[in-house]
Amino acid sequence: MGEIKKYFFPTETHTAPLTNALPISHDLAGYGYGNDRSVHALNVYYMRYIMKKLFILILTMISLTFIGCSNKYKTTDNLQMLTKLERSKIVYISISKDGVYGSEIYRDSGKKVTNALQTVLTSNVSSIIVAAKVESQKEALQNAKTSGARYLFYPAIIHWEQRRAAWSGIPSRLGISITVFDLAKEDEDSMLMQKQLDVRGKIFTFKSQYVEELLPPTLQQFVSDIF
Repeated sequence: MGEIKKYFFPTETHTAPLTNALPISHDLAGYGYGNDRSVHALNVYYMRYIMKKLFILILTMISLTFIGCSNKYKTTDNLQMLTKLERSKIVYISISKDGVYGSEIYRDSGKKVTNALQTVLTSNVSSIIVAAKVESQKEALQNAKTSGARYLFYPAIIHWEQRRAAWSGIPSRLGISITVFDLAKEDEDSMLMQKQLDVRGKIFTFKSQYVEELLPPTLQQFVSDIF
C-alpha cells in the first residue's frame, strides 16, 4: 500500500472591498479602512454619502415646489412715467379687443381686463367712466375728452393663454399693455406712460388657474406704482 499524502488548504479567506460601488474618499483611513473594522467603516461612509445626496434632493424638490406654486411677474416700461398721477380725478377706461391664442378667441376677455382695472382704480380716483364698446385709440381719446375725464387708460391684450396646469403642468399666461394719457395736455404730449405686464401662472396647482385670476394682483401692483 502506498503512502497516503495529506494536503492542507488555508481556511482563511480574504474579501476585497467593493471600492467601485460608490466614490471612496482618500480619508477612509480615518474610518478604519484597511483594518479589521473596515466593513463597519465603509457602512458608515456609504450611509453618510447617501444621506448627503438625499438631503440635496429634498432641498431641490422644495425649491422647485416654491417656484412652481407662485405666479411669476414681469414688467416692461415702453414709456416710463416721470410723475405720479393726481388722485381724485375722473378716469376713462377703454375696452380691449378680446384675447386670442391660436384659433381660440376668448370671448369677453377684453371686458374682464377693463372690469379688473376699474376695481383696482376705484379707491384712487373720484369717478370712473367705462367705454361702451371696443374703440380705437383715436376714438377713445375723443370720447374721454368729451366725457370730461382727466386720464385715459387704454389697455390692450397681447397674450391670453388658458391652460390646465393641474393636469399638464403647463401654466396659464397673460400679457397686457396699458397706455395712460393725460387729457389736460396737448395731443402730442398727452401720452404719460406705456407699460407691458406679463404674468405666468402657477405650474403646480390642485385646480386649473384661469387667466382672469392673474389680473387682480397684476393690476393692483401696476396702480400702486402710478398713484
